[in-house]
Amino acid sequence: MYCEAKKGEDNLLSRIFLRAIRKNKKYNLKVKEIVLGRKFTYVMTEESLGIAFNPLLEPPDSSLILEDKTIEDLVCLVWSHPTLSSIALAAINAASSLWLEDNKDKVLWNADITKLIPSGNIAVIGYLEKEVKKLIDKGSEVTVYEFDRDHLRDAMKEGIKVKYGYQLPIDVNKYDAFVITGASLVYPEILPILKNNSYKVMIGPTSSFFPCIADELNINVLGGSKIVDIEKVSKLIKAGFGFKALTRYVQKWTWLGKSVISDWNH
Repeated sequence: MYCEAKKGEDNLLSRIFLRAIRKNKKYNLKVKEIVLGRKFTYVMTEESLGIAFNPLLEPPDSSLILEDKTIEDLVCLVWSHPTLSSIALAAINAASSLWLEDNKDKVLWNADITKLIPSGNIAVIGYLEKEVKKLIDKGSEVTVYEFDRDHLRDAMKEGIKVKYGYQLPIDVNKYDAFVITGASLVYPEILPILKNNSYKVMIGPTSSFFPCIADELNINVLGGSKIVDIEKVSKLIKAGFGFKALTRYVQKWTWLGKSVISDWNH
């Protein structure tokens, strides 16, 4: 198997991804196309499209593009290289999109996820402009950790306290809760946060994966986006557009962990 050849099962996230796709075998489809756009990567099957943040590095292996692959072949590559992580995330999201079609009642649609982020000393992993402003307005002390220099600069311009993402392992025990962009999963430096028992909210189009993955990662709230117009989204990604251009062609969803469901209902 491709995973074994690439030793892709040697980290926490690849093992979790593989368990998820093997548990949901009906969604392990043949990959039709892989595209690396300026902002997003996408993986397309005959029935679905999954997208993920693209770190803009050349893939180390051309066989990914030239040879036939299934979703399972791709998901095991997470954390072996930033671009391969992006492809793996897009692949698991493509499969998860089909799961959502069959399980629409298992998630909330178009909910305001910021209502599920507690006040306190909050670390935001990846700059989420709107969410950060709402948290500050609620009285939270917010620190943004960023791996992307442009996003780091944007947060600094807004007067927000920022740190480089690589400082996360040092600061992991300083916060009451973490708000994490799905894009952060491209980088294995996020691992200490995933292992931490603090309250965690993960949001963004890159985190549009099976809720069972969030459960294994001890994520309390998961927010993703389901693509409702595959043709338009794929064209926009090929043309280099970011998420603002895609929003009218996706539907946002939220999954609540067991510990959060009762609070939401009340």
